[in-house]
Amino acid sequence: LSIFSFFLEKWVSGSLNPGLLHFDNALLHALTVFFVVRVLLALGLGQGGAFVGGLLFGIHPMRVESVAWATERKDVLFAVFFFAALWYYIRWVKSEPKSSRLYTTAVVLALLSCLAKVQAVALPLSMLAVDYWLKRPFNVRTVLLEKAPFWAFSVIFGAINVYTLGLQGATDNSMTHFGLGQWLVIGAWSFCVYLYKLVFPWPMLPFYTYPRQLEGWMYAGPLVFIALCAL
Repeated sequence: LSIFSFFLEKWVSGSLNPGLLHFDNALLHALTVFFVVRVLLALGLGQGGAFVGGLLFGIHPMRVESVAWATERKDVLFAVFFFAALWYYIRWVKSEPKSSRLYTTAVVLALLSCLAKVQAVALPLSMLAVDYWLKRPFNVRTVLLEKAPFWAFSVIFGAINVYTLGLQGATDNSMTHFGLGQWLVIGAWSFCVYLYKLVFPWPMLPFYTYPRQLEGWMYAGPLVFIALCAL
């Protein structure tokens, strides 16, 4: 979907126009902020909370980095459909009787988000977080049945991504020689790094390399992750 958006821009302007690329990125980001605010309002944070949340999302360096980086179209594009799908899902949960139109719209938006970037596979987990926030019961129907299309998208697009990365050699462990335990440490440590940059977004890099070897303090990452989950 991201590549298709570049095609449309080139078709409209006759060439890849940098100004058009940046304008469309800014427009997509503005739409994402709109849906973020709608989600926060739907979750009951009120106008003040939605304003602060939308503002922080709109100006945070970790978000605007993808807007300024013209070819990071996949990030701003997937985010629009991701938050739009989440908003329609919340509206569907709150509708009585349940609206098939709202549910179908959420499914279509989720598919478009997956077609833009593989990170959209986390959408069902965000839906579960919404269920927890709204104090919905966790059972087979709410966890599996009503979210079946979204789980299916996650499994299918996740598998496609793993297969594609394998063809590109991105999953080859011959250079790092890390074992499963070390990869789990790196994952938890990376999670902590993102939490740190949520508050102190520096330094920002377009590409984060893996460490040549794990430092001792990196092993604290899993402990922090488990503590946050417990909290």
